[in-house]
Amino acid sequence: MDPLHLETLVPVVLGCAILWLVGRGLRWIAWLGACAITLLVIFGVLQVAHGGF
Repeated sequence: MDPLHLETLVPVVLGCAILWLVGRGLRWIAWLGACAITLLVIFGVLQVAHGGF
């Protein structure tokens, strides 16, 4: 799979997942945790895609 395709696809999918979780009525602590995990996963995928690891 093309790395540029992953750069676009992964953040969009994870962003949609976060919006879905927030829409389900998570408490604010759980929402912050989900956002932090999402950002870490996005960062990790981008690092792998660019050969940073």
